Amino acid sequence: MNYSIIYVVVLLLICSYVALPVNAMNICTLKGSSVGYLDMTYDLPVEDFLVNVRLRVLNNMWSPDQPIAMEYFIRVKGSNKPLEEFLVILEVNIKISDFTGSAGTYLLAKVSDYRSYEGVINIFVPSQAINLVLKADVADILPILIVVTKNSSYQFRLTPYRLIINTQEIKEIIIGNCSASFNLSSPLELCICITHPVTHNLSENNVRITSFIKYLGNEEFEGILTILANDVIISSKSVTVERFLKTEVSIPLQSLIPFSENGKVKLKAVITTIGMDKITDAALTITLRVNIRKPIVTFGNVPSLAFEGDQLILTIQVYNPNSLPLHVIKAMLIDGGMSVLYKDIPKIIMPNTNVECKVKLRFNRSGIYKFRFILSYSIGEYKDVLNITLPIIKVTKVLSIKLINKLSSNEKQLSIEVIAFRPINDVLIVAERGNKTYQLLYVGSFLIPSSKIVNLSIQSLKPGNYSLYALSLTEDVKSNIINISIQPTLSSKTKNKTNTTKVGKTTEISITLIKSIKVKDAEIYPGSNVSVEIILTTDKDIESDNIRLYKLVNGFSPPWVLQPLTNIRKVGKGIYELTFKAPSSEGSYTYKIQIVKEGKVLDSKEFSIQVEVKNAATTPLLPPEIFYPLIVTSALGSLILFRRYSKKR
Repeated sequence: MNYSIIYVVVLLLICSYVALPVNAMNICTLKGSSVGYLDMTYDLPVEDFLVNVRLRVLNNMWSPDQPIAMEYFIRVKGSNKPLEEFLVILEVNIKISDFTGSAGTYLLAKVSDYRSYEGVINIFVPSQAINLVLKADVADILPILIVVTKNSSYQFRLTPYRLIINTQEIKEIIIGNCSASFNLSSPLELCICITHPVTHNLSENNVRITSFIKYLGNEEFEGILTILANDVIISSKSVTVERFLKTEVSIPLQSLIPFSENGKVKLKAVITTIGMDKITDAALTITLRVNIRKPIVTFGNVPSLAFEGDQLILTIQVYNPNSLPLHVIKAMLIDGGMSVLYKDIPKIIMPNTNVECKVKLRFNRSGIYKFRFILSYSIGEYKDVLNITLPIIKVTKVLSIKLINKLSSNEKQLSIEVIAFRPINDVLIVAERGNKTYQLLYVGSFLIPSSKIVNLSIQSLKPGNYSLYALSLTEDVKSNIINISIQPTLSSKTKNKTNTTKVGKTTEISITLIKSIKVKDAEIYPGSNVSVEIILTTDKDIESDNIRLYKLVNGFSPPWVLQPLTNIRKVGKGIYELTFKAPSSEGSYTYKIQIVKEGKVLDSKEFSIQVEVKNAATTPLLPPEIFYPLIVTSALGSLILFRRYSKKR
């Protein structure tokens, strides 16, 4: 005997003839077949009558490009006593993945006698579930039957139907909503639906809105069908309905843009009487792509390389490719330091129109320049922000000098390469010390971009620190600075013909790399971390191994002792931060920082710190968690002794 067949037959009998209670949630699904009927029959008590209802889903395999078709059969069982008219309405909820929501209310019948009432309703996908339905495997239909009599209404929660979702090869989904009137004098159902593509939001030139009106009154219905977008009328016309009426309204998509809120529009169909008494309405929310395209921003005359002191006229062009005006909320050109350089742009850019703005920029210093253009705009209710980064502009000095000989010279002269990146007249090399400037060499003019190597005599310079740079006598052009230090040293001994020794002086020339040293900590305690900021005269990166810290220790030979660093990091161009442990004893200590390369000391600079012991007067002898309980205990003890002493007296 085939027990599986018996099992299926028994299951169908249970699902067909037993009415489930209101809270029942059993799901009755045909198994073993991808196509078949889902058939349920109920006997439901309503006042003095028994209403027999049969619902049947025509296919348990559902493709969302079609509505869910459900047949219904209704008749009244009981005596032949007169019937008072009542409405049978089906409320449908749908569950897809984590979404559970209304799929509308449907008018099944206006019952006035004992005959049978039958028909088919189409259940649409709610607009809120449009994205979920493409990913889910099943959908559950949750029906609630409502019987509306003259004096009351009755609700019956019925068995859910599980459908298998088939999304293969579908290109669009029908979304919609239906709403039934609960008024016995106006038994009417109104549906609104549209066809929505599955791959993107609406983007066609026109939106076709379809409305269905079902009327079960005794006479034909005359009223007004109104279509609204976010409560603004976009279509309104009078209709005459005998039993069923289908209408279509085609609306240009661009006309919906002014009503969209972040790309979404709520469409609503409302049916009213000629006297404007509303009977019912049905609404759905659709997401529009609305062919809103971002404005096209282009920049003209953006060089990759510029020179210090140059002026640049930057052209900004903004094109509106849409068929509606673009309203500029804010437009700014900002640099890397977030300084607003320009914000003057027309407030309205008409459709298919290009506006051009010119911004004058001047590069007062060398470095890397990063610009961003920010455009905040709106088209109707749609708002967006464009944030565009321009190509990086590298700004260098038009005149540059480079030291090419060794850092020490017995001939008391330096070999310097002077580089001009464009024609420059009357170039001079000078040395600056304090508020005095010394003219060292007239280089001449550069008729074309080129370089010259010159020998610079420093015999006229006294020992000290100098800043070397080149400048033009006729133009506002100045080169980079090379910091040098000139110190006299005894470095040679020679014997003359009389066999006597002559001691001569030579000049040692070195480049100053360390501009300044700053101790960041206001108070330094024994063993605490000390942070020191070093500012260099160059922007070039220096490896951390080439920065060394020494402490002056008397009694050692040599007296400078290498110290370990806790941390070293670069905090900006030519700026480094060093961290080390302070000595364990109070006192004044002297340190020096050396910049080395390939074993040679390029520069060094000293600094001092003062290590102090924390003020003991500010530190409590006992922590608060011990001190305060001790005070309370002492007070209680004193009180007890006082009472005992008082009793003895």
